[in-house]
Amino acid sequence: MKVAIVGCGGIGRAHALAYGQLDGVELAYVVDRDPGRAEALAAEVGAEPLTDLGLLTDAVRIVSVTTDPASHGPLATECLRRGFAVFCEKPLGMTAAEARGLVELAREVKQPLSVGFKMRYEPIFTKARELVGEVGSIVQIATTKVQPFAHRGPAEWRDKVGAMFELSVHDFDLISFVTGLWPMKVQAATLSHRLDWEREDGFTALVEYEGGAQGALSGCYTLESKWLASDFCLTVTGEKGCMRVLRGDRIVMHTDTYEAVEVEAPGNTFVTELGEFVEAVQDGKEPPIEPEAGYWSTALIDGIWEAGLGGKAVEISRI
Repeated sequence: MKVAIVGCGGIGRAHALAYGQLDGVELAYVVDRDPGRAEALAAEVGAEPLTDLGLLTDAVRIVSVTTDPASHGPLATECLRRGFAVFCEKPLGMTAAEARGLVELAREVKQPLSVGFKMRYEPIFTKARELVGEVGSIVQIATTKVQPFAHRGPAEWRDKVGAMFELSVHDFDLISFVTGLWPMKVQAATLSHRLDWEREDGFTALVEYEGGAQGALSGCYTLESKWLASDFCLTVTGEKGCMRVLRGDRIVMHTDTYEAVEVEAPGNTFVTELGEFVEAVQDGKEPPIEPEAGYWSTALIDGIWEAGLGGKAVEISRI
């Protein structure tokens, strides 16, 4: 199966190396507007470099979209209309309407579409999904995301994307992945602009989930901390107790007993998620990460942004 990658930055390289570990997959093309970046990655992985997406041949079956977030929607749209299966890195779109449009287009052209929520494949979150039923009916959800700004490196697009679309889009997906609940309403939100960005560098939001569960979600960039991989905490409280998921560390269960559950370190989650997508395309099955998940996380970000600017509650439309 021939595949191509559009976007030859760090994430594009991660996809390229992951495809190289999959049996029956040939990375045929890497595409980037910057010829130097395309040629450098092509030389590393043995692909043909291109600077124009339109030059991809019909022999390609899958395209990975790994460009900056604002370009995901237009590029994924072009690829779906060309008849390619599309694996789009997060976020699926920069607005709920854009993400919804991609989901509907994939259905219309009958092509597989998935979104890069690789953290679902980390053992700590798959284990949390298994254990969450022990807390009983869920009444509260809380998250904290802390990301060192210096660790991220320079990116001309970051101030236009913000902390939620770059970082916490993963967190929002994990809440629903672990609990099975989708967000219904953003009741209130505040946005931080410490860095004078066009978008937020931090946020705090109160969110109502299905069944009336109340969520308190927060995240921000920090200026003086270090990247130590333990950047996210998810706490789920139910009528029988609570579960606290500490990424990179452990799960703490506090029900009628108290237990710290140690979880193995994740492997290469790019290999796992892309491998499962390739298998689904080969077998004509639905992608393991459904494109609707990309809609929900983007719609929640839309709602938090709108509530933070307007000071009013925002309903989230179902897809």
